Amino acid sequence: MPRVFLHTTIALGDVVTIAGDEGHHYSRVLRAQSSEPIAVVGDGVPYLGTVLTADSRTGELTVKIESRMEPHEPSIRVSVVQGLAKGDKIEEIIEKCTESGAYRFVIFPSLRSVVRLDDTKLENRLVRWRKVAREAAAQSQRDIVPEVTYTADKESLLRDLSESARSAVLFLDESENTLGIRQALEAIKNDGLVRSIALVIGPEGGFADEERDWFRTKIGALPITLGPRILRTENAGLMALSATLYEYGDMGG
Repeated sequence: MPRVFLHTTIALGDVVTIAGDEGHHYSRVLRAQSSEPIAVVGDGVPYLGTVLTADSRTGELTVKIESRMEPHEPSIRVSVVQGLAKGDKIEEIIEKCTESGAYRFVIFPSLRSVVRLDDTKLENRLVRWRKVAREAAAQSQRDIVPEVTYTADKESLLRDLSESARSAVLFLDESENTLGIRQALEAIKNDGLVRSIALVIGPEGGFADEERDWFRTKIGALPITLGPRILRTENAGLMALSATLYEYGDMGG
């Protein structure tokens, strides 16, 4: 079922207008028709609506909100903090992790990141990354579109990861061979106070030793392993996210 995200509060019985890119997509590309069902999310709350009108000339839909839908969001908020990688890998990470249930993404330039972005390239990449997140959220029937931000320096990253109350930070460390993600997550769950988890993933080549020390000492991050096999950066975050959501009972069953 098509899913539209609105940055406003909606209520049963409301008639809402969907315009802009999404209105164009549903009215002109998908050729939505009156009486068709459509999911409309207002400020993270999903509703089932019915298309009243679809005008392909103006690219607008009007939709009547009929009923509440069951929420689709995980019980634990998981942020993917990803070292900047080459090519289209960040897009792939955002797409797959959004579909799986990531709450937000923080992209940062690691010491071993090959790519460097100037202001123009960064702005273009952010536009593209956020579009990927929105499309993946709609496709996977999410109740939110994950936020995508870029943090250019350590001080900003420190503030970002330190401001979240009742949170835990785990960083995937290829040199760690003792503490596995399962044991770390069990300890976090037993604590009972943690409401969000940040998973930190390095770029191609992993973390430099000084970065490992910085994450441990400045942020209090816990180094963990996903096992004896070395994963590509575009796969590691998805594996860690899936393990986390499974541990919290958010992978079905």
